[in-house]
Amino acid sequence: MMSTPLARETLRTKFKNYLTPENCDKVVVAKVNEEIWYKVKPETRSRDIKLQSIQKSMVKAMIPMLQITDDLLKPKKPMVTVDAQNVVKQLTDALAFLGQACWEINQRRRAAIRPDLNHQYRQLCSKQVPKIGRASCRERV
Repeated sequence: MMSTPLARETLRTKFKNYLTPENCDKVVVAKVNEEIWYKVKPETRSRDIKLQSIQKSMVKAMIPMLQITDDLLKPKKPMVTVDAQNVVKQLTDALAFLGQACWEINQRRRAAIRPDLNHQYRQLCSKQVPKIGRASCRERV
């Protein structure tokens, strides 16, 4: 599984099966502000698109874990063979790991775009500038 990628059509089909839950609007790949996007070099855009593709897979991986966690937390008939508390802990840890990986990719994307920006806008891609809602640092210009 990890040595070869999924076929594009298989991946598309799997992605379609997992829609982002309404209460998880932050579980998305950050978009680059359109005005900035057209000012960066084509090589930078190409690198960023590749990183976005990685993030998309990671974000989609979070959705079934969120669904499983939600199902385990809903009051239902007791699970006899599964330690629900342990499963929830494992799933929330996995979600945290994926979230960390997405964060790291966002930092790489910021660093890759920063050199293409005018000097006056470069601080917008600083690690110290917080993300606002669904917007990445690059969406603020």
